[in-house]
Order: sequence, then structure tokens, then C-alpha cells
Amino acid sequence: TAQIRFQPSTGQFLAAASESVVSIFDVETHTKKYTLQVCFSTQTHRCCTVSFLS
Repeated sequence: TAQIRFQPSTGQFLAAASESVVSIFDVETHTKKYTLQVCFSTQTHRCCTVSFLS
């Protein structure tokens, strides 16, 4: 399922997550700042890598 969250202090950034991809947007400039791919270990249930895609 997709999820969306705002930065709590200023609300300038928006994070949108779907599957294993998290995109960070600047809501003031209407631009995508980062795209991250997140992988989790199925054995330890912990984040094992985060890759910068753009």
C-alpha cells in the first residue's frame, strides 16, 4: 500500500512510499528531491540497505 507523510516541523517536505521505494518531494518548489530504494532483511526484520536512485 502507498503511504504519504509530511515533515512534522515545517511541512516543507513530503515523503511518499510504495513497495520498496520512498520519494521525497519539496512541496514549495514542486520538485522531487530524492528517490530511495529500501531493502529489508527477511531474517532479522531490519533495514539492510538504502540506495540513492536520483
